[in-house]
This record gives sequence, structure tokens and C-alpha cells, in this order.
Amino acid sequence: MPDVLTHYAVSYLVCSRRLSYKTAALISLAGLLPDVDAVFGIHRWVTHSIVLTAPAMAAILLAIYRLERGYITHATLACVVYILHLAMDVFTAPTPLLWPLIPQAYCINLCIAGAVAGLKVWIWPELGVTVENAAFTKTEVVYGVVVSSMGVIVAATVIAAMAVEKLARKQKS
Repeated sequence: MPDVLTHYAVSYLVCSRRLSYKTAALISLAGLLPDVDAVFGIHRWVTHSIVLTAPAMAAILLAIYRLERGYITHATLACVVYILHLAMDVFTAPTPLLWPLIPQAYCINLCIAGAVAGLKVWIWPELGVTVENAAFTKTEVVYGVVVSSMGVIVAATVIAAMAVEKLARKQKS
């Protein structure tokens, strides 16, 4: 599972493309919402099912569109980073994206591997899909990484990108 910092940093990067940095910082919290299931002792449960969460997102977007169109970008980005969380999870561990329609959890393992020997270079794709029955077993302790080295790298990259963007804007003016 990507750590909390990676989920937040990627969500922030997406949100900050369309919103002010302060607003993006707040809306990016929606990228952490799928992991609220850990509070109930069952990680990767109903909050990780696009089948169950998509109708709720659609209802929220429709309500905001009808009541307060000024916030439709905020709500849309909140939905996007929520779905992005699920996408990142499915590439790291079995995730029940289509539960309850399909009771299995899927994990996609994707990489491009390579080897070098002298002047010879080989590159090949590796793709694997792990399928297992979604196991919603309640536990007293849900273990998860809050900050990993990859999270620190991703967060540092986001901060560096923001700094470069700010410098570029300053030079234009």
C-alpha cells in the first residue's frame, strides 16, 4: 500500500494544478478518505470499492452542481483524488475495486525490466495480475505505513515542482 504521505502528496499535486495551494491542501485530504475503513478494523473494505463509492460521488457532484456550482471544481477534484487513491492501491496490493459485483480483490504488478551486458541491452515488460477473494476480516490493529522513503521522495518532488513553478511565475512578472 502506498503510505499516507504518498497518497496525500500525489493528491496535492493533482489539486494544486487547478486550485490555490491552500485550497489544494484541504481538498487533497479527500485522497486519504478510502483508508477511513481502517477505523473500523477492516482495511480495503467498502471504501475501496468503486462500485459502492461511485454512486455516492455522483450524488455529491449532482447536489453541488445544483446547489452551489462555484464549488464543482473542488468536488470534482475531491472525487478524482479519491479514485486516484484506489488506483494507486490496486498497483500495490489486492484491492476489491468491483466488490460486491465481483467478490475478488485485484493487484496489478507492472514494470519494465532491463539488463545490460557490455553493449547489449535487453528491455522487456513484466505484467502480472494477482486475484484473491476479498477478505473482510476485522482486526484489532490495522497496520499501515504512514511515511516511507518513497513517500518522502514523492513529497520532495512535489515541493520542488511547486518551487520551480513559483520561480517561473516570478520571472514572468
